[in-house]
Amino acid sequence: MGAPLAITPYRLHFTARLLSWTGSAVAPIGLTFAVLRIGGGPGVLGTVLAASVVPQILLPLVGGVAADRLPRERVMVWSDVVCAVAEPAAVLLLVSGTARVWHLVAMSAVCGAAGAFFPPAAGGIVVEVVPPNSGTRPTLC
Repeated sequence: MGAPLAITPYRLHFTARLLSWTGSAVAPIGLTFAVLRIGGGPGVLGTVLAASVVPQILLPLVGGVAADRLPRERVMVWSDVVCAVAEPAAVLLLVSGTARVWHLVAMSAVCGAAGAFFPPAAGGIVVEVVPPNSGTRPTLC
C-alpha cells in the first residue's frame, strides 16, 4: 500500500500535491472573510467565488493542451506559482485597507484560470514519477 511512497520522486509529488490541495481548499474560506472584511454580502461573495469557478469550467481543455505540449510538472508548478503571487497580493491590499471587490474578483479569476491548468497536468504525471518496473500500480487521482 505504501510502496509508491518509497520512491523519492513520487514522495515529493505526493507532498507537493498535498500542500497544493490544502491551499486550494482553504482559499475559499479566506475569500469569505475577505469579502466580509470589505463590507460585502452574499451577492458579492457569490460574485467573487464565481470568478474562480467560471475559468475552471471554461479552461480545462486549454490546460489539457498545455499539459500535453509542455512538461507536466512545469504546468503544475506554474499553476501554483500564479496563485501564490495573486493571493498574497490580495492579502496586502486587505491589510493596507485598500482592497475593493474588483480586486478580489480579479484575484479569484486569476487563481481559477491557473487552477484550470493543474488537473489535466496532474492526471498524467503519476505514471511519469513512478517507474514502470517499481512493482507498484499507481492510480491516477
